[in-house]
Amino acid sequence: MRMKDRLDTYAVWEALKEGSECPLCALRRKTERTLIARSLGGAVMSPDDRQRVNRAGFCPAHHQQLYQQKNRLGHALLTLSRLQTLLPQVDRAIDEAGYGNPRKGKGLFRREEAADAPTGALHSLTASCVLCQELEAQSARQAETLVYLWQHDPEFAAAFTASKGLCLPDTARMIDLAGKLPAAARQPFLSALRQGLAGSLKRLEQELDWYTQKFDYRNQDAPWGQSKDALERTANKLRGWCLGPEPMEDDGK
Repeated sequence: MRMKDRLDTYAVWEALKEGSECPLCALRRKTERTLIARSLGGAVMSPDDRQRVNRAGFCPAHHQQLYQQKNRLGHALLTLSRLQTLLPQVDRAIDEAGYGNPRKGKGLFRREEAADAPTGALHSLTASCVLCQELEAQSARQAETLVYLWQHDPEFAAAFTASKGLCLPDTARMIDLAGKLPAAARQPFLSALRQGLAGSLKRLEQELDWYTQKFDYRNQDAPWGQSKDALERTANKLRGWCLGPEPMEDDGK
């Protein structure tokens, strides 16, 4: 596929230009906000989207984000549809577990086999999330696009090498994807990943150390330097974006 045919190259470039601790994290969070907004927009009345919600539901984190949008009707309609889908499945799962029949060979009423009760069907009803699935699919494509840009766009490769690199989880993801690169490009890419992460961790160690020292009254009047948001940026570097201002919000999303 030619670079101009990949619509997500622009998005990855924009995320890199933001200068955050991890462009993939910034782009992932922007994508997540878009998915949340879409779920409470046209998707509420879309039969295909409703069917996807009925099958997978939402995880607690995404229920919370949907709730924060204050579109109670849209959220309630999606949840009602999921609930109505689950009702017969819950009954069947409980029956399969033997909870409704004490004479079954396994289940709650056979103490010696209680630990082996087949509740897998019940667990599976809360093991999925339609937004997590879509977010992971788009995040995987964005990561592959970063590899593609590294290979085909020298300007991007140079900008990425000079950047703050990626967070720890995304560095691991990209090391796994590096195998898709030809040998000539693979080692420079791995070196850029390692140097970006190592340099950022060392920088953050110094900034976070000064952040803690600022709580000493003797340093009260000393300048913060780059440390005022060191806690947020360090947490984001170690675990992926989770603290601080929303990334890539200049478009209002």
